[in-house]
Amino acid sequence: RRQGLKLGEFLLHFLNASTEACLMMPIIATGLATILVLTVSIVSAFHLTTEWLNWPIYYTVLYGPWAAVYVLVKRRCLRPEEYVETTRMLAQDNSGFTAELPD
Repeated sequence: RRQGLKLGEFLLHFLNASTEACLMMPIIATGLATILVLTVSIVSAFHLTTEWLNWPIYYTVLYGPWAAVYVLVKRRCLRPEEYVETTRMLAQDNSGFTAELPD
């Protein structure tokens, strides 16, 4: 954990990362689903049991989106200098009010 990270900064990083993950998730989910369907089809074609595929499918669907948010938030919190401008732009609303963010 980075020292000196304020709750407001973390919440902005979390919001930004969640938005980024939501935008990427359909593409990633489609790619993973395609890979899993092809794997199941190949295994079924050889008349092998598909029970061993239950846990990768389950964990991919259940934890995949949350893992993406975790990785993106951690990356933003550990390297905040790359995201300061984006965070400042998102903290500013249409009325011109800018939230107080530390430098």
